[in-house]
Amino acid sequence: MRSGYGRFGYSEKTSAFGSTVSSESESPIYLLEGVGRIDLPRGLFLQGSLGVGRTGEDRETWRNDGVVAQTNELQVDLFTAEGRFGVRWQSEPEGRSWDLFAALGYDALTFARDDFVVNGVPQPLAEVTEDFRLPRGGLGVVLTLPRGRWSLEGEATVDWYLEARVENSALPGITFDTEGYRWDLDLRAGYQLSAAVLLGAGVSYTAIELEQSGIEAGTVFPDSSTGILALHLNLDLAL
Repeated sequence: MRSGYGRFGYSEKTSAFGSTVSSESESPIYLLEGVGRIDLPRGLFLQGSLGVGRTGEDRETWRNDGVVAQTNELQVDLFTAEGRFGVRWQSEPEGRSWDLFAALGYDALTFARDDFVVNGVPQPLAEVTEDFRLPRGGLGVVLTLPRGRWSLEGEATVDWYLEARVENSALPGITFDTEGYRWDLDLRAGYQLSAAVLLGAGVSYTAIELEQSGIEAGTVFPDSSTGILALHLNLDLAL
């Protein structure tokens, strides 16, 4: 089990219709993740995880050719699921180890926007939601360095989104098809309290990059970038 707190940054940009339209926002985010692992013969393993997150509300700023055109409140809900199949290579029984794995996963982000102000004028508009549905596949590696009861782990993964879809409640019936990639870096330290309990802490960074879609109903889903930097605490139990 892992809980975390950090910063969520999001930006968009497009020049599909001449002028450059961009947006940016940054807000705190709260994260919770559960992970389960089964060790198999010959160093093989299966691992699964489920995670959720929610940002605080913050202002999102939109610019047209660098001039502020709109602001609105933005809150984001995040859901992730992932399964891994891999192999562990260990230099000696108590020495450093490498986990190499392939992964399949799914990310879902829901952006809720309200309290719109356009050109300085508040707008009586209902909340608008935007749903990202992002299946992915990728590869990763984990290096573990033990020293007595202490251990240090570094993890790096890269995933590709091949059938990503985005829907906006303001554009019913329209789905934007896009693709992109995600990469994660994670550094954590742990202390073995007992044979069955490990307490740890660390820092992680996740980046999600999506490409601009084709034109649908006179509009596009723009290039977008998401970044999540978080500090976390984790508790591992061996059953």
